[in-house]
Amino acid sequence: MPSRRPRGKSSPAADRSTAAAPAAGGRDARLRAVWNASDTACYICDSLRGPRGIVRDFRIRDVNTAGLRLCPCGRGDLIGRGLSECFPTLWPGGRFVHEVQVLETGGMHAEECRLELPGAGERWFEKQIRRSEAGIALFLRDVTERRQTADLIGRWRRELVEAQRMGRIGSWLWDIGPDEVIWSHELYRIAGREPKEPPPRYAEHARLYRPESWARLQAAVEACLAGGEAYELELELVRPDGSTRWIVARGEAGRDRSGRIVLLRGTLQDIHDRKVAELSLKALPQRILEAQETERRQVARELHDGVSQLLASALYRLHSLENGVPAAWRPGAPRPSMSCGRLSPKCGRFRTGCVRASSTTSGSIRRCEPWPATCGCAPACASPCGFPAESPPFACRRCWNRRSTASPRRL
Repeated sequence: MPSRRPRGKSSPAADRSTAAAPAAGGRDARLRAVWNASDTACYICDSLRGPRGIVRDFRIRDVNTAGLRLCPCGRGDLIGRGLSECFPTLWPGGRFVHEVQVLETGGMHAEECRLELPGAGERWFEKQIRRSEAGIALFLRDVTERRQTADLIGRWRRELVEAQRMGRIGSWLWDIGPDEVIWSHELYRIAGREPKEPPPRYAEHARLYRPESWARLQAAVEACLAGGEAYELELELVRPDGSTRWIVARGEAGRDRSGRIVLLRGTLQDIHDRKVAELSLKALPQRILEAQETERRQVARELHDGVSQLLASALYRLHSLENGVPAAWRPGAPRPSMSCGRLSPKCGRFRTGCVRASSTTSGSIRRCEPWPATCGCAPACASPCGFPAESPPFACRRCWNRRSTASPRRL
């Protein structure tokens, strides 16, 4: 038979339960204190179903201090009200799609939403729905500052992209340890590559430059890795289509807290148009000198050809004049008659004038009219000017003066 306990004494199990009750109450009090001290609004809700078992709303059963600040009513008025009534902008028309899914299948649903608060205006909240013992738990955390910061960062990023596009400057970063390279959008455009393609690793950069440019860049990078020396080089970049672009490559080293070089970062600036203009300006004086030299040679050639023609013509005329001089006028010949003696100096001067005129381009020779029948000088002066014998006879100055109606003709 089981022994009876003395009256006034409890069993060990009862003693343990009695001792655990104050401990459980203290733990619940601490949890509630933490729950009320949180900045995240929390609502414990159970489901309200219609005649066919369809959830038509979720009724608030408990709320923390942060949740009370979001509603203008007090705690007594908030308990027992539906979520669609307290937050109509979050559930327009009472449609609880994600909430019912969490209630039936478990899990968690999160999204960002806007909520209009009395006296605070529009605020952004991160809404989370989790399953609880009573039904669901709704958490609303104010993320307005984080959202504004994200929007500001996004705007700065867009401004940076536009600034790089306008300045034709692309940025890059090389993490040396994992050998990861990051390119900006503008650097992809300068290199003629698609942004969806992964950037080439450092070992693959040799095919991005001409051999001379790659040798200079490789030496600069090795010096930067060894001593942290920054560099700035003008290089010739080769695009996938075979075209080339002149760029200015700048780079510097990045160190960790211990001072060890762990990365390189820098920029590439497209200076192709400026570089082509500079090369054209450098070559312009040489082209001008070559054009001037070509022009001088052409002018000298033309002058040489013209002078040669004039000299050849003059030589031909001189030979013609020498061959046409009669024997009576040559050196050593007997002197002619008195009339012709008086005429010979005049004809000699006329011959000299003809020879001089033949040595210039614009020179001219006056051809006299045929001898008049009454002139007595005809027998002795058959060719006073030295023209060939078959040419018509010429008149001397005396006969010329008598013929006032005659006019000279220029050859």
